[in-house]
Amino acid sequence: MIVEASITGLFRTVVIIAAVLVVARFLGKLLAEKREMAAREKFEKQKKDFEKTKKIVEKEKGKIRILGKKSSSNEGEYVDFEEIKD
Repeated sequence: MIVEASITGLFRTVVIIAAVLVVARFLGKLLAEKREMAAREKFEKQKKDFEKTKKIVEKEKGKIRILGKKSSSNEGEYVDFEEIKD
């Protein structure tokens, strides 16, 4: 099988390659914009959560909280001791 090169075939190949590059570039920009929009939404959510936390912290500023385990029984502490004979 003999294949001949022609001007029209060459021109058609160049146009197809150019079209593929244009479509790839367009899709790249579209995907980059989508990724940027998702990052912007994530940033806005983080900012909103931070502001909410900051507001709660400022509201509770100056209040005293005691942290620790709450005893479920009223017995108190158990202390083991020995008697010393004089």
